[in-house]
Amino acid sequence: MQGQEAVELVRQGIDQDAPYAVVFLDMRMPPGWDGLQTATEIRKLDDNVYIVFVTAYSDHSVNEMQERLHKNTLLLHKPFYKDVVLQMARTFCISWAREQCLVQTRKRLSHLSERMAEQVNRDALTELYNRYYLDRQMELEIKRARREQQPVGVLMIDIDWFKVYNDQHGHLMGDQALQQIAVALKDAVNRPADFVARYGGEEFCMVLPNTEPEGVEEVAERARGAVEALQIQFVDSAETDFPYLTISVGGVSRIPLPGDRDTSLIDEADQMLYQVKSSGKNRVLIA
Repeated sequence: MQGQEAVELVRQGIDQDAPYAVVFLDMRMPPGWDGLQTATEIRKLDDNVYIVFVTAYSDHSVNEMQERLHKNTLLLHKPFYKDVVLQMARTFCISWAREQCLVQTRKRLSHLSERMAEQVNRDALTELYNRYYLDRQMELEIKRARREQQPVGVLMIDIDWFKVYNDQHGHLMGDQALQQIAVALKDAVNRPADFVARYGGEEFCMVLPNTEPEGVEEVAERARGAVEALQIQFVDSAETDFPYLTISVGGVSRIPLPGDRDTSLIDEADQMLYQVKSSGKNRVLIA
């Protein structure tokens, strides 16, 4: 009988996951809201419902109603035939159901597309970003840092004595160790822009935008300590300098130069890592 009652019914339908397909609505409903105001409030709740104004007199033009409600709106003049109303109801319900089916299909396809895109960027074993993502992201980070004149921090990380661990424990245990270390490295970064990627084998790369050398070294030490704290132990530690798996970290932080390649900072960090591995393991060296 009143617009407020109609809005409440629509709200209840949405709350119960059973939304209405069609609303037949009189234009004049004194006292209280008229049909256009009621329809406007209904559309705030549900933008997909079909609204049919059934009226002999209207204080609003058809153009005004269309401008206010945009889509799925029709005007039916009184007097009307019952069969016509029933036919409209059936037709709009079928159309509404098809539209909702399309909406759900689009949502599923969109979700599937997002999942596929995410899988393309992820390493299957560690669930870290992969080399493909690293290469693309580094290109963007170098351009941004050069434009904003901000430093980019890059860490190259290698697991010490990993081949020995694999030989002693087998590849299945080696994979589990990689997964544990991947989680520790991921937890070592705090900011949304920072990320860790598996570079290949037992090597990882950590990218830290807008980070000075001191901050890069802090993150590197945090990662090194986190991996050491895992205490992933060798069966026989006599072949190593330490009873647990550890990591060596080489890093660099600077503003990219105009002539730098996208891989320049990674290459420099890799050189620092080489120096660490040559002079002793379970250490951090930042340029």
